[in-house]
Amino acid sequence: MPWPVVLSLPLLLLLDTLHTFTSALEMKKIPVVAVTGVWGGSAALPCDVSHPPEDSILLLLWFRDHRTTPIYRLDERWLGRGKERHWSDEEELGARAVLEVASSPALLRVSTLTLDDQGLYTCRVDFKMQPTKTTRVNLTVVVPPESVGVVVGGVGGPQLAVTSVAGPYQEGDMLVLSCIAHGGVPPPSVVWFEDTHLLDSHMESQEGRSTTASPPIASAGATSNSTSPTSGVLSGTTQQSLANQTSPTRAGAGQPSAPPAAIVPYNTLTLGPLTRNDLKLLLTCEASNNNLTLPTSLVVMVDMNLPALSVVIRAPEPPLKAGKEYQIVCEVRGSRPPPTITWYNSHTRIPDAVETTSVDGNVTTSTLVFTPTPEDNMSFLRCVAETRSVHSTMEDIWNLTVHYLPTASANFGSSLDSSNIKEGDDVYFECEIEANPRVSHVSWRHNNEVLVHNVTSGVIISNQSLVLQRVVRAHAGRYSCHAHNVVGDASSNFLRLDVKYAPVCAPGQVTTYPVGRNEDAEVTCSVQANPLQATFQWTFNNT
Repeated sequence: MPWPVVLSLPLLLLLDTLHTFTSALEMKKIPVVAVTGVWGGSAALPCDVSHPPEDSILLLLWFRDHRTTPIYRLDERWLGRGKERHWSDEEELGARAVLEVASSPALLRVSTLTLDDQGLYTCRVDFKMQPTKTTRVNLTVVVPPESVGVVVGGVGGPQLAVTSVAGPYQEGDMLVLSCIAHGGVPPPSVVWFEDTHLLDSHMESQEGRSTTASPPIASAGATSNSTSPTSGVLSGTTQQSLANQTSPTRAGAGQPSAPPAAIVPYNTLTLGPLTRNDLKLLLTCEASNNNLTLPTSLVVMVDMNLPALSVVIRAPEPPLKAGKEYQIVCEVRGSRPPPTITWYNSHTRIPDAVETTSVDGNVTTSTLVFTPTPEDNMSFLRCVAETRSVHSTMEDIWNLTVHYLPTASANFGSSLDSSNIKEGDDVYFECEIEANPRVSHVSWRHNNEVLVHNVTSGVIISNQSLVLQRVVRAHAGRYSCHAHNVVGDASSNFLRLDVKYAPVCAPGQVTTYPVGRNEDAEVTCSVQANPLQATFQWTFNNT
């Protein structure tokens, strides 16, 4: 008769634990399910609990790496005996783990993940009837990059940080920007995009070069809502590999521990020579190390200083009218920054023009209020646009045609002695006229009465000349010329014609006096003369 075997409680627990493992050879044959979780988030570890309806689970155990004691247990053997069905290791999981057995496969949900949660997990399930099942799960915990920063030039040495705008550059320049990822485990990939087009995926930080980042380096772009586990990765100048970092102290349950810093990943983008088409080019730097979270990104716009493409004066249809106010617009396209616009009348600067620039900065207009004068005819307006940042000057010229009222000046003929004109002389007048357009009609007036060309009467009007033949005293008086063009009429100055003539009896002179003998008689002599008669001489004719 065999001896009864009596096992102590510690020995029973040891046997129960040893029973949880299959042989090492059999474990290697079990495929490993890969699960990825995000630092601070949660992960669901699957466990195969499939069984026939008539069967049921007795015991479900989760193990970690090479440990021989479970970190989580579901024990249905103690159902109804006052024992807890679910149990988790306080140091490993605590309240962060929840087992869902209603689903197939069963899921062990672990929240508030830390890098310490990475490892190989094994789930063993014992059933009432069917054989034990084992599931192996490899959990990888990733830390998304905290942010990305962009600097001008390559990495190493003092850096000029870029927040949103790079530049301004000039045409022909080479653009070199380095995108540096801050934080992230494993080290993220850093790429450059233009819109959705991939520009550069080659990371210089993977070439085995010294990865040194010198402050100051601007950190801009998307950041995590919580404190990053890799904050301060770029706080020093020399970056160490993950393998050289001291492993952090395990945090308490529910408190994610901070992972070590990794090599600084960066990607240097080189574009050029730049052309005008690269103005406002949007370049996106993205850093990502997983497909569970959106990439951390920063968008940089390329700014450029450019010379003007065109300068055009937009003016009313010529001709202009003297004395009338006009608005003349000079439009400059393509200059960045907006140009300095200067107006000139011939070579004389005109102040007080008003400038405006379009919202996109591409078009700058300068509006000049201009009132032309007759002297501006055949002159020109000049609009000069200067883009000082690129030492460029461009201009446009608009020739002026100004219409104005005639100006007339009446003069005696150059060979005429106007102070000694006698009856019977011929008198010549000239009318000097300045007008644009040319006058269409010239007229002469005597004492404001229009003269009519009449050769018989000795009045000859030819072009801008007036000839009075064999003048008499009636021709004396004020003369003026009048000019007319499409703009209007203008009058000249007045010329006074003084005709000299010999004395003659004045009208009404009494020539016969009837008188009686020895009667006194008063005889009056009244004459007209130019110049006035100063002396008189009487003679008596007794015949």
